[in-house]
Amino acid sequence: MKSTTLRPGLLVSLKTSLRGNVSYAKTVIEAEHKTDDGAEQARWETERRIQNPAEYERAKTVRSKAGSLIRSVCAHSAFGLLCPESKAEELSAAITSAHQLVDEFNRAAEPSRVGVYVITGRVAPDDVEAVKAINSEIRDLLAAMSEGVKNVDVKTIRDAADRAKQLGTIT
Repeated sequence: MKSTTLRPGLLVSLKTSLRGNVSYAKTVIEAEHKTDDGAEQARWETERRIQNPAEYERAKTVRSKAGSLIRSVCAHSAFGLLCPESKAEELSAAITSAHQLVDEFNRAAEPSRVGVYVITGRVAPDDVEAVKAINSEIRDLLAAMSEGVKNVDVKTIRDAADRAKQLGTIT
């Protein structure tokens, strides 16, 4: 069995939110029921109302940019965002920039509120569970690439290779 030693790094949990300015009303058209073939079926209509559409669009842009600032410093994995120790200061600066961007928007916004929340945890190179988890993800990516080669599926190969390359920045 081949093992990989990880450089010290950070596991980054990122959540962004957009609250307010949008309301939904659901009207049940057909209540949930069993069909003749045994399936369950229901129908409803949802009405969305955006109080201030221009502000809502700005809020979506700010939310996306705040998350992107943080994600751009990290490698994406099935376990979340991973950031090498060597980029810890860059990550800290990105988090600060994201909070500033959101705070600036929220000061001027009326019905909308954008939030950005980040929790980081340190991954030590001798953390056996982290090594197992990342090795498992790499095995899955290699299997996906192999399956893509077998099926001559360039998109699958490219997607798996791109994700493996991102993981390579932390191993």
